[in-house]
Amino acid sequence: MGRGTRIVSGVAASFLLIAGAPLAGERVVLDGVAAHVNEHVVTVAEVAELVEPVNRQLRNTYKGDDLKEKLRQAFDHALETVIARYLILDAYRAQDGKIPEWAVDRRIEEIVENSCKGDHSVLMARLARDRMSFEELREHVRDGIVVSAMRSEKVRKNVSISPREVYDTYLEDRGKYVEPEKLKLRMIVLEIPADDEEAERVRRQAKDIEKRLRAGADFAAMAKSVSKGVRAADGGGWGWIDPAETLRAELVKVASGLAPTEISKVTELGEQLYILKVEGRRAAAPAPFDEIHPRIARKVRQREFERLFRAWIDRLKHDAYIKVFAHPSS
Repeated sequence: MGRGTRIVSGVAASFLLIAGAPLAGERVVLDGVAAHVNEHVVTVAEVAELVEPVNRQLRNTYKGDDLKEKLRQAFDHALETVIARYLILDAYRAQDGKIPEWAVDRRIEEIVENSCKGDHSVLMARLARDRMSFEELREHVRDGIVVSAMRSEKVRKNVSISPREVYDTYLEDRGKYVEPEKLKLRMIVLEIPADDEEAERVRRQAKDIEKRLRAGADFAAMAKSVSKGVRAADGGGWGWIDPAETLRAELVKVASGLAPTEISKVTELGEQLYILKVEGRRAAAPAPFDEIHPRIARKVRQREFERLFRAWIDRLKHDAYIKVFAHPSS
């Protein structure tokens, strides 16, 4: 523990996280105190509001003791976020920092433009609904600017990563960066008319096309002539594709059973008839380093940022008074 810091315990109960009902047998106090940070009082409601976006997802995914544990973890994480925010604000004030009012005004205008379609009356209506005054909004916006500026000054500008770190991370995680199997595909699509007789005529036409293709007819020329698909002008060619991302599941199954140059049987799906030709396959393989370097570099940079941020917050905690309260359920 740092000097002046006293942690009583972690939050020991599952909390009502705004949108959900409490679990059976739990007594939840939303106006309780979750923590003291220097002279700041952190309420349970303040922390629960921060967790609200993930609350429904957790309750839809987990049940019973697993749900209680996930809710507890989410609350603890949110509480740490609030504590860090107050520590950063106090550090800013200790260095006599002051955000200019024009910066607050500009940020509020951005909120109005992006979230309220440029209508100030919409913003005021939302403030009234949330029982927040305009001055309280300004204070919240000002604090957000402070936290962002301090994170940039104390952490982000100090983040430095080496090419070796990026490459080593690629080697460690290479199994996670796999190029999926690719198919070079051509496709003929025919529309099935609503009229039954016409529909049967088109089905017979599709069977005839399949027969001619198997006899050696040029697939691209046939597609240009008869296909109604979006790639008909290109001879039905889709180039190299990831079938799982491009095709309907039923067509993925058809394509997966075709060897290169093989023609599929006519496949009827809804109001369309499909004939497929696989012209080539590329097996799944690790993604080349050069292709995913930017993604790996972002990951390494974010990891280093989080390490430096935690170290900075730990230093702030060392000289702070922090008391976290347990809230046992009953």
